[in-house]
Amino acid sequence: MNVCEAAKCVPGSRVSYILAPGNFNPSFERYKDERERVAEALRGRAPAGSTISFDPPEQTTGRIFTLFKSRRADMLADGKKSFVLSQRLHSAHLPADIISSSTDNKAAEANMALCTLPIMLLSQRKEEATKCP
Repeated sequence: MNVCEAAKCVPGSRVSYILAPGNFNPSFERYKDERERVAEALRGRAPAGSTISFDPPEQTTGRIFTLFKSRRADMLADGKKSFVLSQRLHSAHLPADIISSSTDNKAAEANMALCTLPIMLLSQRKEEATKCP
């Protein structure tokens, strides 16, 4: 996980990622079902007076990558907001889940964009090359 501590960052903004074993047959339907289960679980645990909204998941397919994206906005009872962007990146070698969160939507989007390219490059390495000895 990377917690942005630079002066230009919105305090508390963070990006995390995880590389997983290859899934060479990504299913957008399965991703949407998974996102719905996550939404139900989060709504069930939301503090009183808060709201959680979810944008419909999106799919982008290119020559090398397939991306599944989702976005969540949380509004707490005290008026504080939080934005969580998630994307699942499918490649020929390693899928990756990337999550960017911030109290500022534009910061969450900028941090996601900044971190996606390096993770795309890393995902092109063979799985064996990314394991620790």
